Amino acid sequence: MLAQLGTPDYRRISVSCLIGALSIVGLGCTRVKDFKLTDTWETTPSYHTPVATQIEYPNVASRRKTEAYAALRPLSLDNPADLPTLELTLDDAIRMALTRSDVLRGLGGSVVQNTVGTRTQYDPAITETNPLGGVEAALSAFDAQVSGQLFWQKNNRPNNTTFLIFQPSALEQTAATFNYEIAKTTATGARFAARHVVGYDRNNTPVRLFASDYVGWFEAEYRQPLLQGAGVDYNRIAGPNSPVGQYNGVLIARINSDISLADFEQGIITYINDVETAYWELYFAYHSLEAATKTRAALLETWQRLRKLVEVGAGQRALTDEPQARSQYYQFDTQVKEALSGPNGLYAREQQLRYLMGLPSSDGALFKPVTPPMDGDVIVDWDSALADALTKRVEIRRQKWTIKRRELELVAAKLNKRPTLDFLAQYRWRGLGDNLMGDRNPGNSFDNLYQNIFEGDYQEWQAGIEFGVPVGLRQASAAI
Repeated sequence: MLAQLGTPDYRRISVSCLIGALSIVGLGCTRVKDFKLTDTWETTPSYHTPVATQIEYPNVASRRKTEAYAALRPLSLDNPADLPTLELTLDDAIRMALTRSDVLRGLGGSVVQNTVGTRTQYDPAITETNPLGGVEAALSAFDAQVSGQLFWQKNNRPNNTTFLIFQPSALEQTAATFNYEIAKTTATGARFAARHVVGYDRNNTPVRLFASDYVGWFEAEYRQPLLQGAGVDYNRIAGPNSPVGQYNGVLIARINSDISLADFEQGIITYINDVETAYWELYFAYHSLEAATKTRAALLETWQRLRKLVEVGAGQRALTDEPQARSQYYQFDTQVKEALSGPNGLYAREQQLRYLMGLPSSDGALFKPVTPPMDGDVIVDWDSALADALTKRVEIRRQKWTIKRRELELVAAKLNKRPTLDFLAQYRWRGLGDNLMGDRNPGNSFDNLYQNIFEGDYQEWQAGIEFGVPVGLRQASAAI
């Protein structure tokens, strides 16, 4: 046996087994069928690879703006003087921007890069009507709730009995159940409920008064929390039946709406500031282009004059100044082109203003600002400016609302750190009848169900308290 260990066949078998074991360990969770048993252990592409990485395009119902598809090609250096100009005042620019822009655009391109954080004119309404945290959603917790159930059933079951006189060997039953309830929660946490239950039963029990009967009752219920969940303050902050740490009450929803209004106001302020900035940048782009054009014309005139002097042999100084004048002319010619179509030129500034105003990038005309800047002195009263900054600034008002929300949440968290103790009371009018309804039969109070109920012979009541507490109140303490 030891001699066989050194044979070539045995060594090949050992090496093959070792390679197989290492391959299984290296594969891990990889499916074996993805590998071909070849000399190089090549892998075959999985069927799911092209399917999982296939790019899909969603089919959404989006409204296409005709202005976007009707936009002309961008402006260029070809005959810029032939473009018509549209005079635009600052007030008209702001008015057009506010009336045409559903989205509060910014110069940073955040609409495309961060669509979730972009403010729109619909944000306050979206917050107000949020089905999870809006004001109407918070008020809906106090709406009356109506529920009903109606079931039929057929039962056939054997009975373990030998007294067949009082109970059959097999129960054969046809039954139905109707349950209707209307309940309402109040601002104090109390819950009122009115309930009506009707049950129909027909079976083969021999000792029954009627072969089939109707059993039912009218019930009134009142439940009032005494500790956790009690009081107007808690229910207006957290809402009725809210779990620990979740605050969806009317006050919190109203504060969220005020915060959304503050965000929208801040967005409007920033948006108008961007429109004004773009307007004045376009205004100064026109003046910068005009200054560069005048300088280029003056340099062209100087260069042409020096060139004529060189041509007539006016002297050595003309030969020295002519190349310098030519260089300065071409330098300012480049500046004119940059001032017109460069990254910070007139075309770019005009497109930025169009973008903020919600207009197409190009429509064959150029906006020309006609409102001059203020050239008078502005005198600011420091005391009034400081008072306005501390009381009317929207950022401070928003932070105050946030602090107020945290204060109310702390109040609700402290009120939550209490056991559950509810007072419960029920009153019931019960009845039994051979029929469901019919004319009143004075000689038989069980003629129909509703006659028996309304006669009030069978009344029940129940009152008591329910108590429950998590030992240690750990979750409520963590919320504080």
